[in-house]
Amino acid sequence: MEICSNECSNDICYNEKYYIRSFGTQTFVKKDSINATNKNNWDDYHILLVKSGSCLFEYKDKRCVLDKNSLVICYPGETSKYYWDGTYSESRYICFGGTEIPKLLADCNIHSGVFRCENSIKVLKMFEKLIEACEIAYVRSKNRLVSTEAKCAEIKAVALFVALICEVSESINDVLPNPMVVAQTMDVIRSHYNERISLENIAKSNGISKQALVELFHKETHLTPNKYQRMLQIEMAKTLLLGSNMNVAEIAQRVGFSDPLYFSRIFRNYTSYSPTDYRKFVSSN
Repeated sequence: MEICSNECSNDICYNEKYYIRSFGTQTFVKKDSINATNKNNWDDYHILLVKSGSCLFEYKDKRCVLDKNSLVICYPGETSKYYWDGTYSESRYICFGGTEIPKLLADCNIHSGVFRCENSIKVLKMFEKLIEACEIAYVRSKNRLVSTEAKCAEIKAVALFVALICEVSESINDVLPNPMVVAQTMDVIRSHYNERISLENIAKSNGISKQALVELFHKETHLTPNKYQRMLQIEMAKTLLLGSNMNVAEIAQRVGFSDPLYFSRIFRNYTSYSPTDYRKFVSSN
């Protein structure tokens, strides 16, 4: 595997608010079938956009395929791995940090994870402009005779960097999560159908937002996680009504309702019968 990297790894420190640690283009060219692995435990923030080709990416113990228009965002301290199996891959990346970065990312609603970049052409062009500006700023910062030009180059690079972050925020709509995230969520709900379930914790463990989890779940099941849990509760209540001598209050408690009246109302919404009438009607038929 031939690895071609166009990179500046020296710090480009504009001020304590924003700095760029490294940036550039990384290309992996097929030469043999040996796996190549790049493992990083970033001390800075990291954004990578796949321009072409593909590779495997491991993030928070989950693995997925990165192909054209995939975009990765990692926060400081997060570990990631890239695996290349002899195929061609070309990416743009930037590593950055600063005291204002957490606020900037929060304002733009950017979190760590793997995403599909919907407006990849524009983001790629901005990436390339930023890389060019950073290269100029780096060269001029080393020449003390043109300090004014160096400062202007730094300001331009910072402006392009902030613009890139804003554009990324508007372009990452379709999350590429662990492909088993919906199945895992269903397993959790089935195992704890009568308990309060934290979708936030499930989403966080998969490196996605709660909203993304709900959207993915609905896309595959045509149900929200809450509605899926409610259906399980009602089905279990039906089983207990017909197969036990428990009263309605006991069944409500068993399937996760503290209020029997609320349980009866929800049960009627799903079955058109009250729990008592359902027991009588089905038993008699």
